[in-house]
Amino acid sequence: MTGVSHPARPKLAPPPASADLSDRPDLFALDRGVAEVEARQRVSNRVLAPPVVTIGWLDLRDDTRSFDGPVFGVTWPVPIFDRNQGNSDAAAAELDRARAELEVARRSARQDADSALGSYLELYVAATRTTPTRTVESEVVDSLMAAFIAGEASLTDVLDSLRTTVDVRLARLDTLAAALTAERLLEAAIGHPILPGGSS
Repeated sequence: MTGVSHPARPKLAPPPASADLSDRPDLFALDRGVAEVEARQRVSNRVLAPPVVTIGWLDLRDDTRSFDGPVFGVTWPVPIFDRNQGNSDAAAAELDRARAELEVARRSARQDADSALGSYLELYVAATRTTPTRTVESEVVDSLMAAFIAGEASLTDVLDSLRTTVDVRLARLDTLAAALTAERLLEAAIGHPILPGGSS
């Protein structure tokens, strides 16, 4: 096996310019629910019911005449006293409830998405800030080891330098992990993934 391989850091997608909620499936479902309740209310607000057409077969016989054939009938109920007021009021209340539920869900989703976007933006900047590379850190350690071998640095200086280097790397990894978590939370809040190309 040739060469040296190192684990690659996961890449962070650039934060979107705004938190677009058009793809949130829960909001879409609630919006469709409001449309369904509106359709039911339109049906319940009808005063006149549609006519009822009946078709049958009649066979009548007496001593002098007989009839055997199809019979058609039409009935059209005309509401004079009962105009379906109870069902209409219930449908209006159901529509108000569905609209209020949708509005509350939209506001809550907007707050969650804006908060998640702000958190991700800060962590993205912190995680992608210009930092010393592995090569620079290795050169610092190598130069300190050379100074130790030459007698110009003590063992304590070398250990402190190594501990500081490890602490810096761990802090960067912690920041990256927090940024990756914030990215997942933002994707959950907006209802779709943030693409690495920068489009959301």
